[in-house]
Amino acid sequence: MMRSVVLPVFFLVGALTIHAAGEPGIIKGADEFEFVYRVKLPEITGTARIWIPLAKTDAFQTVSVEELNIPMKWDKIQDRDYGNDICVVNAQPQDSGKTIELRYKVVRKEKAAYPAGNADAARYLRPEKLVPINETFKTLAEKAVAGKTDDLERAKALYVRSRHQPHAV
Repeated sequence: MMRSVVLPVFFLVGALTIHAAGEPGIIKGADEFEFVYRVKLPEITGTARIWIPLAKTDAFQTVSVEELNIPMKWDKIQDRDYGNDICVVNAQPQDSGKTIELRYKVVRKEKAAYPAGNADAARYLRPEKLVPINETFKTLAEKAVAGKTDDLERAKALYVRSRHQPHAV
């Protein structure tokens, strides 16, 4: 029997950021940085399936692969909902302790906020099964959006809150 294993993926992102006045976390123009996914596999006693997102170039970023160090067999698949590329590793007990590392050079272009259509808004606002829903998170969200009058202001407030105080109550 195969079981799926969710492994912590550590993000090491070094970025030179220039913040616009009054808009923390908003980069003006372009931003260049190195992005690294690094996972050390735990002890594996059976078969484990590991999914790792693969960065790719699009209209808002140019991605150069500097290193894909995946020391076991893997397949590249594409997410049918969003078209994202995903590395799928079927790890075995002999893969225990191995390190997977994906290293990218990324140049991001500024992407201004834009209004979502009703279909997009409904899709992105529906609950996700992997996102916890409880009183703590509800309280954090309510505090973050207090006094905000429109969806864009509320979205920015939640984003800033999640980046600068992810665990504060």
